[in-house]
Amino acid sequence: MQLGLKEYSILENRVLNTIKMEMMDYNRIGELNLYLRHINMYDRVFENRKLDVRKPKSGKIAVIGQSNVKLNHLLGIGKDLEFHKDQFEFCLEYENIEKYDFNKLKNGKYSFILVGPMSHKIKNGNGYSSMIERLKSEDGFPEVIELRNENELKISKSNFRQALENILDRYEEYYLN
Repeated sequence: MQLGLKEYSILENRVLNTIKMEMMDYNRIGELNLYLRHINMYDRVFENRKLDVRKPKSGKIAVIGQSNVKLNHLLGIGKDLEFHKDQFEFCLEYENIEKYDFNKLKNGKYSFILVGPMSHKIKNGNGYSSMIERLKSEDGFPEVIELRNENELKISKSNFRQALENILDRYEEYYLN
């Protein structure tokens, strides 16, 4: 099909407006990546993710906090976003979190700490009111990202995906600027 300039311009506006509206709808429900894949745009838009995105921060991502989400679901989300399962270290049960050696996160092997709900009775709290406060305040720890649903700490599939996408987006900005 070939259109004249006027018809082409009208069609182009309709297509762009439709895509914009659908992108907003899918973004609102946290499924924008699925929509972009559906219209064959994901790889075109995010080609840097596959090539270079993890070079400046090739370290591990610690995920610490009580979670009702199964580990294999979290790993599946990571895999969907092209993270390797070895890039993660999970500590998702209160009993294990209380004994976790948070000092090991200072060794430079870790790029990010994703935190969910945890007890205030934590080993090596060093006088802080909570371990999250210590992780955010004390030098040597990697960046801390709190996983929240509204106002409470909670590890969910959607906020875990969002945190990983935000990490990837930051690196894309680094490469595009």
